[in-house]
Amino acid sequence: MTEMALGVFTLVLFVVHVTAGEKECARPMLAADYDATARWTMYVCWHAISAHLLLGGGALLWAGATDSAVVGPVLVAVISTLHLVYAALFLVLAFVSRIERGWLKLPQWMGFLPLGLIGWWAALS
Repeated sequence: MTEMALGVFTLVLFVVHVTAGEKECARPMLAADYDATARWTMYVCWHAISAHLLLGGGALLWAGATDSAVVGPVLVAVISTLHLVYAALFLVLAFVSRIERGWLKLPQWMGFLPLGLIGWWAALS
């Protein structure tokens, strides 16, 4: 059951990412005046996160729908680890960037951290 909830919340994060993220991050990034190769590489990275959230959410739903005592917890642990890594990256970059109140201006960690922690709790239960 926890896997299903994690899957739903991961897909909610996906929707937030592709709607608010498109408006707040992706479009301004593409419109910015800096090296085109770097700009488009960053756009690919943005889409990679989109794919991770969509596929991860689907995989978590699948894990919750199956009775596998092995595959489910391993899959949840892997996806949850990725969520924790993303949360850590956003927090570290918020502080390293020296953006004033960066931890609030780069709030993505707030979505990834609970998913990662709850996911690991579910995987170990």
